[in-house]
Amino acid sequence: MTQAAVNNAIVLYRLAVERRDVEEAQRVYFVTEKLAQTLANPLIPLTKKSVSYTHLTLPTTSRV
Repeated sequence: MTQAAVNNAIVLYRLAVERRDVEEAQRVYFVTEKLAQTLANPLIPLTKKSVSYTHLTLPTTSRV
C-alpha cells in the first residue's frame, strides 16, 4: 500500500465517510469514461480538475 493510499484512508476515516459512499464514488468514476479520461490526462492542469463542493448539501433527517 502506498503512502498516498494510507493518507487517503486516514482522511476518509476522520471525515467519517461511509464505505458505501466511497464505493459509489468509485462506481461513478469507472462508469463515466470521460471523467476517468479527464482525471488521468496529464495535459489538463490540476486546477481544472478540482471540484467545488460548496454547492452540495448533505442529507439530513432534520426538518426546517
